[in-house]
Order: sequence, then structure tokens, then C-alpha cells
Amino acid sequence: MAWISKWSVFVAPLLKVLRSEAPQMRLEVRTEPRNHFELLASGEVHFSLTGMEPTAEGQYRRLLIAQSGIVCMMSADNPLAEGELTLERYLSASHGLVSMTGKGPGHIDERLAELGHQRHLALRLSNFMTAADFCDTSDLLFVLPEIVARRVALGRNIVLKEVPIELMMSPINFFLYWHERYHQDPMCRWVRQRVLQVLSE
Repeated sequence: MAWISKWSVFVAPLLKVLRSEAPQMRLEVRTEPRNHFELLASGEVHFSLTGMEPTAEGQYRRLLIAQSGIVCMMSADNPLAEGELTLERYLSASHGLVSMTGKGPGHIDERLAELGHQRHLALRLSNFMTAADFCDTSDLLFVLPEIVARRVALGRNIVLKEVPIELMMSPINFFLYWHERYHQDPMCRWVRQRVLQVLSE
């Protein structure tokens, strides 16, 4: 069974259940920067766990996994770690961007453009889990979903701060998606039941 996901924070607890109940199942988790819905449509993967939404309606089913606000992650040694993170101070910094598809601007860049601003992007990554490595050893700032930031920052010399009020946004919804063709598939139905089990725990 193949998944496309950057969210090991969600997939790791599920793997424990799958290994316990179906030890012969092989789970392939793909994290390359690709359009998740193209992979679902082509049948390359069975599930996608993402905060993105498809442009084509009707061919995907989904299950809400979690909701999360956003936070700004930086080294505890960064001068911006002290005091309120205003928009002016935020724009004075260099930034890292995690891009799920490997192209295009991020939501923060789109919001800044609406406000007539642009930030200096010094680094683009394709995986949220590596952002903390760069925060540890540089002056870069990353804006991440809080549920992910708290996981990757654990045990590191990193602080999480509220984003400037001008950049606040509605909570991000994370969904498990699957293609309509697999909706009645016995194996996929079983996996979805195990996902609900993990969520309830």
C-alpha cells in the first residue's frame, strides 16, 4: 500500500496499529514534492494525507484528521526570539519555505503580496521534518502548522512564536484523501477503519 505524505506525526502512530494487526502488510510512504492529487488520480498511491485541497471535485473522498493553526519557528538564539514578532521584525529576517509541490509561492507569500510586502526567501525545502535542522544552525524563520512545529522542535534549541497578526489565518484542515475507485476496496476500507481507531485513541 502506498501513501503520499509529509506528515510522519500522523502516519507513525498508524504504522504501529498496522504492524500489530497486519504484520505482512508493506507500507510505502512517499514524500517527494509532487501534486498529491495527480498521484491519487493515476493510482500511484492509495492515500494522501495533506492540508492541500484538490481542484477537481467529485473523484476524491476524504476524512478530517486534524486542524492546526500556524506558528513561526526559529532558533532560540535568534534575536527575534525575544519580544513580540511584529510584521516589521518578521520582514527584516531571512526565511525558509517548505513547499509540498516543489513550486510556486507559499500561502504566507500570497498574504504578504496582498499587503504589498515581500519576504526574503533564502531556502526552499520539500519536507517539514527537516526544517528544524536548519533553524538549529541558522537565522532562518519558518512558518509551519503548529501541530507539526511542536513535533519537529521537540528537544531542540528552537522557539515557536505567534506569527504577526497581519499574517494570521484560519486553521489548516488536514485530510486523508483517497480516490473514488478505492472507496469500496476491502483493504482500503480496513485501513480507514484503523485510521479512525488511531484518531479515537
